[in-house]
Amino acid sequence: MTSTVAAVVVTYNRLELLKVCIEALHRQTRLPEAILVVNNGSTDGTEQWLERQSGLLVFHQTNSGGAGGFHRGMIEACKRGYDWVWVMDDDGFPHPQSLAKLMAFPRMGPCILNSLVVAKENPTRLAFSLRFNDHLITTLEEIEGLNAVFGSINPFNGTLIAREVFGKIGYPLKEMFIWGDETEFCLRALHNGFPLITVTDSLFSHPSAKEVVNQDWNPEIIWRKYYGFRNHSLLLRSSRTRLYKLQYTKYMINELIQIYKYQKSMKRVKFLVALEAYLDALTNNFNKKPYHIRSISRIISSRPKIN
Repeated sequence: MTSTVAAVVVTYNRLELLKVCIEALHRQTRLPEAILVVNNGSTDGTEQWLERQSGLLVFHQTNSGGAGGFHRGMIEACKRGYDWVWVMDDDGFPHPQSLAKLMAFPRMGPCILNSLVVAKENPTRLAFSLRFNDHLITTLEEIEGLNAVFGSINPFNGTLIAREVFGKIGYPLKEMFIWGDETEFCLRALHNGFPLITVTDSLFSHPSAKEVVNQDWNPEIIWRKYYGFRNHSLLLRSSRTRLYKLQYTKYMINELIQIYKYQKSMKRVKFLVALEAYLDALTNNFNKKPYHIRSISRIISSRPKIN
């Protein structure tokens, strides 16, 4: 019997990119049986555009971040009985044979398969690195001749997840809001025996990761840093790190040192953001939306678009 696939796309205020993604889904040589779109409270005309489209299952909700969006989309797909859930953000798109190649890949049981995520701006390079044989792969040339990379994927970018995975480990933690939810989900899957595999002839385009190391943060990302700091505790917990609270404390001390050394603007605010994230993690306070972060409440109120 043929397996059924539901594609899940999470979107927030990126209408033009969403259109490209949906068009790419419609052009698959192996079409998904359903396309589900979770609209995280977009204010750029996305809701109106989605309501005019046919062949989509659309769910509108207040912005719950990527974590909340994928949580909702995966639940809705599983409720409808699909065998596989194919997830992606709105700023990437699958190549025409992406799903066909994933479905054709030989597998021994339930697993998580991922397309190879290439950079939109330079498709000879990977958008995010992969780990293979204890080193990082960053170009297509480095994986020439490999049909798969086992144990390393770029999750939620053309990621095909067997229904059985959700039955065993549940869904992404919606309280993480952004940053780290996909990694935490994959750690749980791995620890429960589900293989993570990148299928190298299935391609998915996405903007390259923009790593900012030892640089002054742009004020626009300070609120995101809160989630990165706070959610790191959950990653340590899910990776089953011994004495994870001690490890988390060491991690946060190092981050505070980095703030002191490299941050030039709004240094006090950045310290407070890190400390608030640390205390919230230790007290299991994972319910904050951006506008609830006390240390940057004034910044948030002046930029309502991020809440």
